[in-house]
Amino acid sequence: MDPVALTVFGLVTVGLLVAVVVARSRGLPDGVPSDLPPLPGRPRTPDLEGYADAPRADGWVRTERDVEGLADAVQAFAALGTPAHPVELPVTVSRHAQGFSVVGFPDGVPPMVVAGLANWLDGEGFLTPPDSTVRYALYPDKESVLGETLRGTGSDGSRIEVHLNDGSVHPVASARALEEPDPSQATEVQQLTITVDALAPFAVTGTPPGVPTQERGRVDAALWALSSDPSPSLECLYRPDADEMEVSAAELEAEYGGTLRFSTTSFHDQWLLLKPDGSWVEAQLEDGVHQTYPSSAHLAAELLIRASEEAVSDEALVGFARALGLPPEAASVVREGGGGGDYDAWKAEVIDHVASLG
Repeated sequence: MDPVALTVFGLVTVGLLVAVVVARSRGLPDGVPSDLPPLPGRPRTPDLEGYADAPRADGWVRTERDVEGLADAVQAFAALGTPAHPVELPVTVSRHAQGFSVVGFPDGVPPMVVAGLANWLDGEGFLTPPDSTVRYALYPDKESVLGETLRGTGSDGSRIEVHLNDGSVHPVASARALEEPDPSQATEVQQLTITVDALAPFAVTGTPPGVPTQERGRVDAALWALSSDPSPSLECLYRPDADEMEVSAAELEAEYGGTLRFSTTSFHDQWLLLKPDGSWVEAQLEDGVHQTYPSSAHLAAELLIRASEEAVSDEALVGFARALGLPPEAASVVREGGGGGDYDAWKAEVIDHVASLG
């Protein structure tokens, strides 16, 4: 081929590839054909068949971006890459009664899509991964030096970091908690369909680091530690033993909407579950009766009273108070009186008093 013609051919080819890259990074504006060739080094997108039944998360994204134009931003996010396991995903864009916008997924969503889209829209993502009862709340970590990263908390008290560069999820020592609004209060504005990767996993790997007390309430941190080693609890708390339980942890968590953290008897027929709002529920197998505690501090007060009613020394009771994250004087409070005949009223007053100390 003539050298001049060869040079022109090369310049045209490079120009076309640059156009493809730009179009892919910005989405596909009007006038750009949808059948662009695959980028160099990337395989052509395979058929969509075969991935529609992949497990999906229950999740959604909150963003302060105006609902007008939000669908275009979602489409641009989906156009960033070529999914290895493509699946078409229905999406809704809605305006919430509180003023923010909602990106919803009526048929469920691959969990990493929630993380990626929350980061893309500078918003917050909420999801329960497949085969899990833990509800995660995620937000972009703008101070991270590790690339595109999110942090978040789980309804089980865990704290995690999500790395979008490699799709890994790891436990971390600290992350701020987010309150999840009710997405059902949003009014749908638009529907669309995007193509995403169906098989991107969301699995927390690694050993959880110690949870610093200053990053959460003292009692929350103490109960977190006791769930790993309940031995300081004066036989008020036990690590759940699946072999001894007549019901599974999954059944309990589904029935009571929380995460199983403790058994409260050595027979493993009574349990404590932590709910997403920070409250606790104590359930019994025999009669189905359950008791709720509005906070970890109220639960700690109840446990300290139970211990005080056993033949334990003052020193041991003070040690248990410390193990629960309560000040030593909480042990003295539960030793005072017995209600003067009105035990329930006395107990309720003591629980409120001790909880206020925590």
